[in-house]
Amino acid sequence: MTQTHIESLTLLRPSDQVDVSNCDREPIHIPGYIQPHGVLFALHEPTLTIVQVSENSNEWLGVTPEQLLNQPLSCLLSEDEMHAVRQCLAGDFNYVNPLRIELNTPRGKIITHSVVHSMGSIAILEIEFGQTTLGQANLPERNDLTYFDFYRQVKAPIESLQKATNFEELCNQLVANVRHITGFDRVMIYRFAPFGSGDVIAEALRPDLVPYLGLHYPASDIPLQARHLYTLNHLRLVPDVIYTPVALIPTLNPITQAPLDLSWSVLRSVSPIHVEYMQNMGVRSSMSISLMRDRQLWGLIACHHSEPKLIPYFQRSVCEFMGQVGAFEINAKDELKDRDYQIKLNALKTSFFKSISQQSDVVAALTQSSTDLLDLVGATGAVILFQDELVVVGKTPSQDVLKPLIASTRRLK
Repeated sequence: MTQTHIESLTLLRPSDQVDVSNCDREPIHIPGYIQPHGVLFALHEPTLTIVQVSENSNEWLGVTPEQLLNQPLSCLLSEDEMHAVRQCLAGDFNYVNPLRIELNTPRGKIITHSVVHSMGSIAILEIEFGQTTLGQANLPERNDLTYFDFYRQVKAPIESLQKATNFEELCNQLVANVRHITGFDRVMIYRFAPFGSGDVIAEALRPDLVPYLGLHYPASDIPLQARHLYTLNHLRLVPDVIYTPVALIPTLNPITQAPLDLSWSVLRSVSPIHVEYMQNMGVRSSMSISLMRDRQLWGLIACHHSEPKLIPYFQRSVCEFMGQVGAFEINAKDELKDRDYQIKLNALKTSFFKSISQQSDVVAALTQSSTDLLDLVGATGAVILFQDELVVVGKTPSQDVLKPLIASTRRLK
């Protein structure tokens, strides 16, 4: 999937009604809204003048959007903080974020996390606080967390992934570790098929929940443009799906005269269709971690919770790192699994055809080693009809079912 593929979609207009029949064309990267647990600033580079701001700035900062628009970002940040933001924009912000910054507001100094990135001539600064429905004023996180704290958090989970002896054990360890760190009710690995459909291949869940393991989902569950955004942002958090979206002021960016592109945004508002989907599943909060293979989206670690849940940035960083290591290990064990299967299949073919060549009776040759026959075609049962002879191997329907089925097949010929 490439940006060209995304741009080739005929996207809906803002005035169009979105439903399940056209959600694959919903422009989810330009919703014009954010989630309410933070504030977003759109800044004109290189001056970093505020040209757009989320409508909830007064709620969190005590400053209205009207007071902030067309002001330099330095009205909120010290010279050192401004230098940190510029340094982040000048480098690879994927490796610099998040920034811990100190805001100077009418309510006093506020220390919190921020994420910075660029979209052309527009820089976007997002500041996370918490969520009013959770009763949190700031992220419940210590200010002195270090590399050693991070190392202690990831050491045991990463070792458990590396010790896994096969693909299934690895996937089970990964979901169990993410659930242990985050406390989500349900954590799954959702694997994509070549044409976008998917299935749940591993799951760790609260004991009283109905398992989703083994369930298959159509490609429409996660449309093309949503899968593209998962390749840009490898972690997506929705602390509470029941929220009132917060508008950006003004609606169109004054520099581009277009809706602000929020493809990289961590606060980007959620599609109403996705919100409805989550509510129908009884999910109140969710988090997803991308699993990449050869720079393509191979799958997702999908986390669900029945209550609002805000995961601190430190824990999210641990989970994202685990997703990266997990994806590497999954790719390695998946390739090993495929190679082992091909070796086994080639050995079966050699043995099977050698056996057939030594038999004069075709049916006897096919059924001499029934296990080899079934393994060769990946089946649990087979029916062999040769002339008037009917032979069954493995698990098959009864003769009462088979005979009418065979008769109808002959009529079709």
